Amino acid sequence: MLDIANDIGIVGGIDNATNLVIELCEVSEPDVEVIAALAVHYPVTAARRLGYLMENFTEFSGLAPLKKACARRSTTSSLLDPQSEPGGTINTEWNIKVNREVSPDV
Repeated sequence: MLDIANDIGIVGGIDNATNLVIELCEVSEPDVEVIAALAVHYPVTAARRLGYLMENFTEFSGLAPLKKACARRSTTSSLLDPQSEPGGTINTEWNIKVNREVSPDV
């Protein structure tokens, strides 16, 4: 899932990335401890984006380890969608700028 969140262009953008995250979380409960441990090998943007998508678009709620892993990294906010304009509001939970509305279709 971190690969998807890291390069949303490979799956066709933020909406499709969100669809995949939703579907993966429905198939099996993600091991957030493992995701948090792997997150150090990715840009913090990928971890923040994944956490934001999981928190806002899935039923999964055990994201504390991932939040903690993100909090230890850069304090500069990240863009939710790097392919969109940089405006928007900052989600302080994930320190991510919500620069467009996400519209999953699943």
